[in-house]
Amino acid sequence: MNKSNNSGQTEHKLLGKKKVVNIITKNNMPSLEDKIKDAMSPLNELMKGAMPSLKDKIKDAMTPLNELTKDDVPSLEDRIKNAMTPLTRTQIKNLFLGLNSFFKEAGELLKKEGDIELNYKTIIVELGYAPHKELPDDYKTKIVDDYDKHGKMFVARYIDEMMFNYYNKQTIDEIAQKWEEKNLAKSRIHILRDVAKCHNLRMYNVSIPALLPQFDGIITDAFSHTGRLYGGDTRTYLDKLLNKNFTNEDSFKEAFYEYYTKNLLAQFEFGKEISSDVSRHAILHGGDKNYGKKSNSLKLILIFDFLLMSLENVYTDTI
Repeated sequence: MNKSNNSGQTEHKLLGKKKVVNIITKNNMPSLEDKIKDAMSPLNELMKGAMPSLKDKIKDAMTPLNELTKDDVPSLEDRIKNAMTPLTRTQIKNLFLGLNSFFKEAGELLKKEGDIELNYKTIIVELGYAPHKELPDDYKTKIVDDYDKHGKMFVARYIDEMMFNYYNKQTIDEIAQKWEEKNLAKSRIHILRDVAKCHNLRMYNVSIPALLPQFDGIITDAFSHTGRLYGGDTRTYLDKLLNKNFTNEDSFKEAFYEYYTKNLLAQFEFGKEISSDVSRHAILHGGDKNYGKKSNSLKLILIFDFLLMSLENVYTDTI
């Protein structure tokens, strides 16, 4: 009789302990995972606008954390079930201290990458090129670092070769292929094909004057302009384009506008010094007879590509 009572009491105690374990594992552990997910949400928001290489860096840095939530937490749950001891406050505190350290490092990395992107856009325009979104991040970083350490002239000595190295024949063909897919370019795609071909064939005296009129062409098509087009009209349309296209992403607005207005729309008078290597007026009016350079052809292809992509994204509902 006593054995039966003792057995019943023991079974009751075990059931009680199992109940405690179930409460711990069902309530405490999921809430810990929820806290981790909540803590990670600001970083996920930051990553949406981060540079591609930065996203990869953060994903790599997060791998140990993902493994923690994937493997360690369930194993901890098992240990709780086995040992019948709850997760201590110290363990939770240490986990979140680790998260805070991780987020701090990620924030510093984001700021550094953001500074590089911002400085790159200013420097590249100063060096005579328009900023192009597709230039790899390591190229941008080198330009900014060398400019800060050694100055403008140091970077100017190699900037052309660096750009030629990345924007080689294959890359130019890829850019031209993108043009083929844009509705806004369909009516003039035969000209744009020849521009890319002539550039790759080193026929820069042909590629440059063939491409320059297409800037006004796609702007007037996008905004359904009729009648004469004055310089002030072009600036007005650029303002409308940029304000609409960069409402939520202002990254390249100022650099693009500065390059376009100061270089392509540079004023020109016969008998006076030509102020821009890619001045539309100087080249098409016959004032600049030495424009046929690889660098000038590439500069125009890159700025045209940026303009076409921007116009294609917004022109259907601009008017």
